[in-house]
This record gives sequence, C-alpha cells and structure tokens, in this order.
Amino acid sequence: MKKVYFLTNIFPHYREALWRKILSNNNFYATFYCSKDNPLSIQEGKIDKESLNSRIKNVKGYWLFSKYLIWQADILKVCLTEQFDSIVFLGEMNILSNWLGALICRIRKKRVFFWSHGFYGNESSLKYFFRKLFYKIANEHIVYEKRGKSLMINRGFKPQKVHVIYNSLDYENQKIKYKNQNDTNTKIQTIVANLNKANGLITQFLKYRSAKFKPLVSDEMIKEKIHIPYDMISQCQNDINEINDVPKEDIANLKTLKTVINNSKNNAEMHLNFVNEYLTKDKIEREKMFFIKR
Repeated sequence: MKKVYFLTNIFPHYREALWRKILSNNNFYATFYCSKDNPLSIQEGKIDKESLNSRIKNVKGYWLFSKYLIWQADILKVCLTEQFDSIVFLGEMNILSNWLGALICRIRKKRVFFWSHGFYGNESSLKYFFRKLFYKIANEHIVYEKRGKSLMINRGFKPQKVHVIYNSLDYENQKIKYKNQNDTNTKIQTIVANLNKANGLITQFLKYRSAKFKPLVSDEMIKEKIHIPYDMISQCQNDINEINDVPKEDIANLKTLKTVINNSKNNAEMHLNFVNEYLTKDKIEREKMFFIKR
C-alpha cells in the first residue's frame, strides 16, 4: 500500500471528519504531521480511534508575532529520511520549512502536492513573485474552490495539475444521515440545525470583523472563518432544493425556508467578498477597509 504524508500547520476541530476519512482510507496509508503548540485559539481536533490517532504526529512549530507559522521542527528530517510515495504540504509560503522540505522531496523523486486556497488575486508584485515561485515547487495542487483553480490556470499552471476539493465539511456523514432518514421533516430539521450552526459561525465572524480582525491570524485562517459557514449554507441550499415530497400545507413553509437560506447565503457571500478584497490589499489599505461604508 502506498504511503502518503500530510504536513500541515495545526489540527483544527472542523477538520476532524476529513482527517478521519483520510486516515481510514484503504487505498493508501496516511500519516499527518502538525503542530499542537499553536497560538491561534482554535480548538484542536480529536480522533477517538487510537489506531488512527497514533498516525497524527506532533512537530514543534515556531510562530512569528503569534500569527505566522514560519518553521516546523523535524520536517526536514522527515523529508530526508522517511519512506513514502507522496507528500501533501500546506501551501503557505510563510512556512520556510515547507520550501526546503518540498525541494528535498522533489530531489528524492517523491510526488509533492500543495494544499491551499491558491492565489487570492491582485497580489502585490513581490508577493505574487514569491507565491508563484513557491507553487512551482509542487507537482500538483489541491485548492478549495473553482475560483482558486481558475486563478492558478490564469497564472500558467496546468488545469490537470490543479484539483478542487472544496472545503473540509462532513458532507459524506450528512448524506449517510439523509439516506437513513425517510421522513422529510427530519431532513428539514437537520438542514435547519446546520443552517443555525453556520449562522452562529457568521455571528462569530462579524464580531471578529468588528474587532478589525484582531487578534491577528494568517490570511488563510481569516478566509476560513467565513469560507466554512459559506460552504455550510451552500450545502443547506443544495439539500433543501432536493426536497420535493412535502404535503401541500407545508409548501409555503418550505418556500420560506428556501428564502431564509438564500438570504443567509447572500449575507455570507457579502462577507466572503469583503475578505477576498481585504486579502488583496497591503497593510495600510486593509486598515482603511474597516472605515468604508458598504
């Protein structure tokens, strides 16, 4: 069985389902390396099954200004000495150990993947130069959305080398629940619960935005704070549109729920657009955005 290593910054709780699925995959043997000593105040994920949890290795991380992870200890040793077939790095160029580790893996003829949001669009010339230089190290790329793939292609990367997997929500678990739920009301209750959870995350994002994105975290983390609830609401929209078998007396309620979900998605999209624009600015312009009436 082929071995695949995943080198990332932290293990956030919202990626538990994804990591569990990867670790349980029977097509390859996965091992994760991450830093537990993070200053980002993000709840750490947990894998209950010990046989899977034992394949999550802790490496010491070094952070700049309690915001940017710049180095992970022992990563170079892993890249130099461990036996594996492919390796997936978090595609953040500020992690200097990733530059060297990925280069070592390429020299060793290992297949290198970068997992990231890709280009944000309108990067400064200097940032664009280094980001593209960094991305060129990898054989292939994994991005969260079609926009990220389009930007990669527009900047010279081959379409077949850029893969879209969207975000790391537990869609498969939801599908299993729906498959076992013949009662439409139960499906709708599940959708409403997920919508409420997403709107709760948006409320947290609003507080963070009101605080002018303080405390500071990496650009990747800022985007995830709104991208995850946006994806959750998008999934709610997809799920509610698949429901047709409702009694006549409930049709009006279903239409109302669809309107609520649509409004929530528009609200989330507005904040996502703000973040996308924010991430294209330099430090001074970013500060100004909080004073612009929208």
